Amino acid sequence: MGSGGKETVNDDMIRFFLDLHNEEQDCMLEKYLVQDEPVIFYPSIQPLDLNPRVAYGILLLQRLALCQSERKLDLMRRAREMFYSRNEFLLWWHGLGDFLSCVPTGTIEGCTVDLTVRNVTVRYDMSEDQKEWRGKDLVTELEKLFCLTNANSLRIEIIGGGTPNGSDIRTQLLLKDICSIVKRLIAHFGTRFEIQKGSGELALLPSLDVYPLTPYWKKPESPAREKWHKGVAEFTENMQVQVESWLSESIVREGSNEPKDWGMVGRWETQDSLRALFADTGDWFLSEGLLLQDDILPPECILPQESLLWEALL
Repeated sequence: MGSGGKETVNDDMIRFFLDLHNEEQDCMLEKYLVQDEPVIFYPSIQPLDLNPRVAYGILLLQRLALCQSERKLDLMRRAREMFYSRNEFLLWWHGLGDFLSCVPTGTIEGCTVDLTVRNVTVRYDMSEDQKEWRGKDLVTELEKLFCLTNANSLRIEIIGGGTPNGSDIRTQLLLKDICSIVKRLIAHFGTRFEIQKGSGELALLPSLDVYPLTPYWKKPESPAREKWHKGVAEFTENMQVQVESWLSESIVREGSNEPKDWGMVGRWETQDSLRALFADTGDWFLSEGLLLQDDILPPECILPQESLLWEALL
């Protein structure tokens, strides 16, 4: 019996498993439900296809959920806790709702996904076809991260091209759209939360390299502001000033009569932002048609499809 996902789970195996002592069951659960690499969850692909190392464990739990043994509930509770607390999860933002909806329906209390999961990376792919989103909104979906009360490590990862430090226009427009929600996540989770830019060979695999973007949300210090005014600021310092400006704009859009602390700069228009970040190349991007009206609009949305196989962990 292996863990490659092609094994069948028959009644004899279920009886054997239920007859084991708790310690022996836990050893088997760890073997079949915990892996070193992240468990990948993409809405339109079956989890078993992306995670062959835990496929057998999920199939085993599906069968256990159907049996009538009195020991089933305690076993399922321990299995869920082990699976969600011991693994790292790599999710796509439009699959976040489906992932969190894998909650008990009254038979297993106190073991919901949002309270059990410890390590999550939520990925946004700028190159992804928006048809995959199916009407979901990025900021609305990211709001769901606040329910991960016990998370030890929580990340937003941007992939899909552009520069590692996020200086390309597409990443800049995305960062502007999610600026406020990222600020709130940092305030809520502290050092447990990060936002990063990732790169790798395959979009469905963990990134080979990541570049931290979280420092852009640090309030710019006076020397950085002075360097910005003189046009000699480093890119991170420019981004700190830019993020501060975006946050101030969002306050005005939300209905405040007066903008809160503008710092030493007022709101930037699009061309001003480009000029500060890219020097004289801003006008070139606009004149060459690389910055289009469609690019300025916020992302349209995203939705994950139901992934029934995860319900085995209920």
